[in-house]
Parts: sequence; C-alpha cells; structure tokens
Amino acid sequence: MSEQDKEWEVVQTRDTVTRGNVHFSAKSYRAKLMGKSGEVLRAFPSEESMLAHSNNSMTCYSCHTSWTPTCLVAICK
Repeated sequence: MSEQDKEWEVVQTRDTVTRGNVHFSAKSYRAKLMGKSGEVLRAFPSEESMLAHSNNSMTCYSCHTSWTPTCLVAICK
C-alpha cells in the first residue's frame, strides 16, 4: 500500500560499497567484495566467479529474508 506524501529513498548496492558515499557500509563492502581466497577485494572483479558469494552460488534471498517481514499470515486470514 502507498500513502500520499510519503517517500522512501531506495539505497542502491553501489552506494553501500562506495567509500565517501553517505550510505557507505563497511559490512556491506566486506560482504559484497569478499573473494574466494578470503581476502576483501578492492573492486568488483571482471570474473564474478572470483567472489566468495557470486550470483551463481547464492540467491538474493539467502541474505535478505533474514530481515524481511513476512505478511503472509495476515493476508491469508
């Protein structure tokens, strides 16, 4: 549902891993740039397979469902 005159800023992933950005998060940076070697990379690699958590080995909901509220119970009543 939406409410008139209510807005939310949708922070993009790039914002959370760009040093100097108001939304920069060291935890986000580490999670998204962790290499298979266990070392945090300085930039996104050209080969996604170099990442410990590449899109080929994990789905978005692997992390995101831990904090997503579930409203299914309310909808089904």
